[in-house]
Amino acid sequence: MDNFDKIIKQKAEQFEVPFNDAHWAEMEGKLNAIRTTKIKNTILGSVSVVALIAISSYFIFSNHEIITTTNNTVIVSDNSTEANTNNTEKVKTILNNTSEKVVIAIENQAIENGITVATEEEIKPIAPENTTPTEEVEKTSHTEIATDNLKKVNAEFIVYNDKICLGEDVSFESSENEYPVSYTWNFGDGTISKEANPTHRYKTSNIYTVSLTLLNRQTGQEFTTIQQDVVNILPTPKTSFSYSETSIKNDDNTLKHPYTTFKVNATKKQYSYKWNYGNKEVSSSANGKTIYKRAREYTVTLTVKDNLNGCSQTTKEKINIKNSIDLLAPNGFTPNNDGGNETFIPKALLGWDVQFEMTIINKSGKAIYKTSDKNEPWNGKTNNTGQVLTEGIYLWQVITYDTEGTSHRHHGKIHLVK
Repeated sequence: MDNFDKIIKQKAEQFEVPFNDAHWAEMEGKLNAIRTTKIKNTILGSVSVVALIAISSYFIFSNHEIITTTNNTVIVSDNSTEANTNNTEKVKTILNNTSEKVVIAIENQAIENGITVATEEEIKPIAPENTTPTEEVEKTSHTEIATDNLKKVNAEFIVYNDKICLGEDVSFESSENEYPVSYTWNFGDGTISKEANPTHRYKTSNIYTVSLTLLNRQTGQEFTTIQQDVVNILPTPKTSFSYSETSIKNDDNTLKHPYTTFKVNATKKQYSYKWNYGNKEVSSSANGKTIYKRAREYTVTLTVKDNLNGCSQTTKEKINIKNSIDLLAPNGFTPNNDGGNETFIPKALLGWDVQFEMTIINKSGKAIYKTSDKNEPWNGKTNNTGQVLTEGIYLWQVITYDTEGTSHRHHGKIHLVK
């Protein structure tokens, strides 16, 4: 075994690899290509920075104007078309000179390092698949503009008082936008508005869908937001009413039929009522009544509230009362047995069929005569007997009863003259 090992070792030491010139040339070419790439990258990077600085300086210090239009678009413009042409040619010259210097520098550096530089024919640029560079730039530019506009034009809006009673105002507020826009509101009832933040009063109770369309005045694009069933206008009660003077149908007898009655034309169980008859009297009945002592015009106010939705409605109406409540009492009489004006009683008690009680009171407040018979007027004496009382002012008081048995007080003064 020891002799075998020696033989193997001896053969290995004597073995020589034959030299091949082609193999060494191939290896040297690969090494030169690597070194060429590194040198190109280094020089191109440095020259690109220098060229960028030169071009930027040229544009900064060249004769340009910056014009801001009324719609906040910034436009950069030269003084003339000729200036644009000259500037373009100068930039091309700078770039061409720079490119030539880069190529010469690369070739010199390669020669110094013993590297073979590839020719222009050997360098083949790789183009993007399925598209040209110009198409790709245009596509990216349009996408960025569209995306930018979509972000900045906001057609969202807020509705205030979206559930209210008929007759109240609904307020709308649009979102803020960076671009100048035009507004078109559609309130869902056939009306529109061009205001940014309008208010609107609906004429009928219903549920409405509202939309807002914004027009970007720079791009002409429209953006619309629709809010379905966003406004709920609740119905309000009807407040129309009718009235009637009961005395007109009863021989104008205001003592027995003194009331003016009121009736609401539409009533519901959930409604509550508040009347103001214009004579300092109020009522909470659906069908009320009051007494007007003087014939004239009164303003009646009725408020009806729907206790289910909380909506109320108020109406005011002028009414004309034709009959006054007047007992037609004379202001004096002469009980002196001359045959004229010997007794006192209000004439209305004589002309109408009405239940009454009349009391005569002296200055000290003492009742000196009472009667409930229209055929027994006061003759100027205490209890209508004895001597005629002294001349002077006396008070009278009459209580009448209407058809419902309710009493009504009337009073005045009478002057006894002898």
